Amino acid sequence: MANLYKNYVTNEYTVKKWIENELKKRVRFDNIETETINFDKIFGGSATLGGANNGDGELIIKDSSDVKKVKINNLGITLADDTEIIGGNGVLSTFQYNGVNDRWFEGGSSYVNGYWLLGYNTNMLDANWANYIFFDVNIPSNFTITEAKITLFHSPVYWDNAGDYALWGWCRNVKAYTITNYNSITIDAAFASEYAMTYTYTFSEIANTFGASGFTANTPTDLSHDGQITTSADISSSLAVGFNKIAIKTGDAVPAFNASVATNGANLGAKTGMVFAVLNVTGYQGKE
Repeated sequence: MANLYKNYVTNEYTVKKWIENELKKRVRFDNIETETINFDKIFGGSATLGGANNGDGELIIKDSSDVKKVKINNLGITLADDTEIIGGNGVLSTFQYNGVNDRWFEGGSSYVNGYWLLGYNTNMLDANWANYIFFDVNIPSNFTITEAKITLFHSPVYWDNAGDYALWGWCRNVKAYTITNYNSITIDAAFASEYAMTYTYTFSEIANTFGASGFTANTPTDLSHDGQITTSADISSSLAVGFNKIAIKTGDAVPAFNASVATNGANLGAKTGMVFAVLNVTGYQGKE
C-alpha cells in the first residue's frame, strides 16, 4: 500500500518547480489587482490601452519625485506643463524667422542678417529716412498657428563723429507692421553686373505689438548701458497661410534734414540703436 499513491503525492519542492515551469511557458491575467508591475523583463509584442471594451486608455509617466512629466491618451501626447506636442491638430512645431535689415542705405535694399542698426540714416546732403527690419514668413498649408511673437535683442550705440557730436543712441517707439504690397518690387539690371531694386512698401501697424507706445529702450548712460531683451504680444492673427511680410520700425516721424552735420547726426543718432530680432511662430502641422 505504501507505493499505491506514489504518482499522486509529491513534495513541496516539486510542486514549486512545476508551477515555475508552467509560468515560463505562458501567463494570462484576465483580472489583476496589484500595487506594482515590474516592466524590466517585458519585451516584444504590443501593448494596448483602452479600446472598444474598456474605453479611453491613458499612460502617465512620472519622475522620481512623483511629478507628472508626460501623459499619453486618446487626445495625444501632453507634457507636464499641459503643452500638447501631438494632438488633434497635428504635431507641435515652431518656425523661426530671423529679422533682416532693409533700407539702411539710400536708394534700395541692403539685406543683412543678425544685429543691425534700427532707426534713421542720412545721405548727409539733403535727405533723412527710417530703416526697418523685416521677416519673410511662409506659413505652410494645414498649419494651425497658436502663437507668434517677436523677440528683440537691443543694444544702445555710442555715436562719436570726430567732434561733431558724441552721444548715446537707442531705439524709440518700435512697432510692428504688415507689409501689404510686398510684390511691388521691380529690378533694373545689367546681366552679370550691377542692378537696382526698387519698391515702395505699404506698412499697416499691428496694434499694441509692443504696447500702445511701442518699445523704447532704457536710456543709456556711461555707467549703465546694458542690452535688453523684450518679447512682443501675440501677432498670430496678422499671419495667414502662405507668404507674409512683417516689419518692425520706429513709429516716430523722420526728423527733418538739417545741413549741420552735428545737428543732423545728433537728431538721428539719438534715436538709433542696434537690434537683433527673431519671429517665432508656433502651432500644429497636420497632414497635407
